[in-house]
Amino acid sequence: MVITVSKVKTFEPEFNGNKDLPAPERIVVKYKNPTVAMRERLIARPEVKSHADTDGKLDGVDIVMGEINKAAALREMLVSISGCAYAGDDGEEHSINNATELMNAPTEFNGLVDEIVKKFEEELNKKVDEKNSK
Repeated sequence: MVITVSKVKTFEPEFNGNKDLPAPERIVVKYKNPTVAMRERLIARPEVKSHADTDGKLDGVDIVMGEINKAAALREMLVSISGCAYAGDDGEEHSINNATELMNAPTEFNGLVDEIVKKFEEELNKKVDEKNSK
C-alpha cells in the first residue's frame, strides 16, 4: 500500500478574523507533517490512577489523558508563519515568523498559539482513511 503524504502542510488559522481578510493579508502557518516519533515525543502517555477505600478495596479508577507539550510542539513542528505581526507602544512593528518569535509575542497571541497547537494535536492523532488509500 502506498500512502501519498506531504512533508510540509499549510493552514490559515481563524484567529482574530484572519479568514475574513483578503488572501494577501492573512496569517499562513506552515508546519511539518508529523512522524510517529514526533507523536511519541510530544504527547504524554495517559496516566491511570486508582483509588482504594480504607479497607483496601478498589474504589475507582481515573484515566488522565496525555496532553501535548505546547512549546515543544511549536519548536518541532512549526516551519514558518507569514502575515503575522504586532506593533508596540512605540509604533515599532514586530514580525512573528517562527516558533521562538511566537512564544515571545504578547499574550494577545495566546489564542493563535492555542489554535496552532490544536491543529498540531489533530495532526498527531490523525488516522489514515483506509478507504481512500491506494
